[in-house]
Amino acid sequence: MDGRGDEWRLIHTVLVFGGHQVSFCAEELLNGLQRSDRRGQLELVVVTDHSLGLRGEYSLQQLLDRAKERGFGTCPPEVGPLARLAFREELGEEIFVGMEPAYDDDGLPGLFVLARSSESSTLNGAPVRPQEPFADGRDRPNLWLLVAPKTKPDVTGDDRP
Repeated sequence: MDGRGDEWRLIHTVLVFGGHQVSFCAEELLNGLQRSDRRGQLELVVVTDHSLGLRGEYSLQQLLDRAKERGFGTCPPEVGPLARLAFREELGEEIFVGMEPAYDDDGLPGLFVLARSSESSTLNGAPVRPQEPFADGRDRPNLWLLVAPKTKPDVTGDDRP
């Protein structure tokens, strides 16, 4: 084995034996995942797109830019599968991982999504093109997992830049 995918195959196995499902798209992202250079512990927070001032349709890039403006950091891609192991309580919600896209073996971009229903918890993958409309927070806010700011974030919920 080349070593690159061994770690992700192990994480996939741990997810499955831990009772989690892994969608086909998430498996594809895991297969192509490269470990980031970030080291150390990260403090993660779940925020809504509304708290970042995003309502209606927006792109992943718009979300990441707005999060950065408000002091949040993007998650390294490996946070997705590892957070699926750690987060157990988000029943009925989807939490999008606020990350730069990961790429599958075919070079298609995507991001990880943590999902849970009454029957199962799942690591999903969602295809994404950073500049194209991705999410719509008009009817209800979407949840995003981000790296917590080092100082208190500005999450007033209005549309100020």
